[in-house]
Amino acid sequence: MWPKLALFFTVIAVLLLSLAYFLAHGLEWLMFVGFACLLLSFVMSIGAFLKKEQGFLKLIPITMFFLVSFIPSVAEPFQIVRVLSWLKNL
Repeated sequence: MWPKLALFFTVIAVLLLSLAYFLAHGLEWLMFVGFACLLLSFVMSIGAFLKKEQGFLKLIPITMFFLVSFIPSVAEPFQIVRVLSWLKNL
């Protein structure tokens, strides 16, 4: 059950983050919710590893977490600074 929920939250996170990226203003609350879903899926996937659940679905959220975190830092490094400064001001 954990890997399927983690995969669901990963898909939601990738959709929200890509939507926030392609919108003209880059809605910050959409990015925040996307990162929160991505972090939740990462934690759920780690929980699946700790419970030693079978299958490879538990690998996808961890891979997507690092991939989604890595791509923006290479493509547009100043966007990460903007998001981190916004999160600091919450």
